[in-house]
Amino acid sequence: MDSQQFREFGKAAIDLMADYYDTIRTRDVLPSVEPGYLLKLLPENAPEEPESWKDVLNDFSQSIMPGMSSPACTELEVVTMNWLGKLLGLPEEFLNCSDGPGGGVIQGSASEATLVGLLVAKNKTVHRLMRNDPTLNEGELNAKLVAYTSDQCNSSVEKSGLLGSMKMRLLKSDPEGRLRGETLKNAFEEDRAKGLIPCYVIANLGTTGTCAFDPLYELGPVCNESDVWLHVDAAYAGAAFICPEFRGLMKGVEYADSFDFNPHKWMLVNFDCSAMWSALALICNS
Repeated sequence: MDSQQFREFGKAAIDLMADYYDTIRTRDVLPSVEPGYLLKLLPENAPEEPESWKDVLNDFSQSIMPGMSSPACTELEVVTMNWLGKLLGLPEEFLNCSDGPGGGVIQGSASEATLVGLLVAKNKTVHRLMRNDPTLNEGELNAKLVAYTSDQCNSSVEKSGLLGSMKMRLLKSDPEGRLRGETLKNAFEEDRAKGLIPCYVIANLGTTGTCAFDPLYELGPVCNESDVWLHVDAAYAGAAFICPEFRGLMKGVEYADSFDFNPHKWMLVNFDCSAMWSALALICNS
């Protein structure tokens, strides 16, 4: 899109909004479409070639507008998160189109995604332990939960521990800035010996300081064996996985419970847009 096309598109978008408000009293209050309608109108995969802004605007008018004010926005999020997850090469269980409970949602930032993962991990861990032993006290269990990450993590990870009322341990990384599986396993054992409960691990795929990639293939089995939620923070460099030649850096992602990256960094998407997927339902079950 050159500058002249940008001017034409900008004017057309403003005209569309102005026309909507001018005719709002003649429009139906409730949409005439049925839930799931948009999934049938849009392609299953993201387009590989750019399209004219006129075609995009026409698709918006023909497909999105009939579903305003719902369910179009939610269904568009479902479709585009499927597109994005497929572009990254994420496991199928992370996608909304899979048969499982997993799926993707748009968060405002990676900070929010880390906190959401922590809160879900906290809830699931506590209620799993209480199902196994009804005599346990929820408040006492919450006080024993521990989260783990690399000493190379973004400061927002530490803040998620503060906001979620969970002790956050910053584990020493190796000379290449990576958190290793043996280090994590030892930390689990140390805390269990103190009567604490490992609950949540945040692995980094592209640290802010050095763009280090934690080996998920080492961390994942350690977390899975201990029933500890593994969240992958790929906020900075996750967009690189669109290129197949870089996907080796996320080897072991199938062990993860949740994954997040920021399209608003490398993909020229407006802030705020942080894409988060989970292989499990992000619902706090009692």
